[in-house]
Amino acid sequence: AANMHFNPNYIGSLFKQQFGIGFKDYVIKIRINKAKQLLTDTNLKIYEIAKKVGYSDVAYFIKIFKKKTGVTPGNFRIDKFN
Repeated sequence: AANMHFNPNYIGSLFKQQFGIGFKDYVIKIRINKAKQLLTDTNLKIYEIAKKVGYSDVAYFIKIFKKKTGVTPGNFRIDKFN
């Protein structure tokens, strides 16, 4: 936004208008989808997955993951293999 001399809120509203989702929610969606894939396809620890998808705070990652999926990352992994 700064490089284009636009207000970040304006760019955000254009993004939402174009894609039907806010930029922040879009980034979270991408991160959670990648985390699901890593939980299913790897044996990485939860803190490793959190870091790989862009969360430095594991507790926050778990909170967001549960908010978006209804389960913790650990339970997601268990449910996928049962």
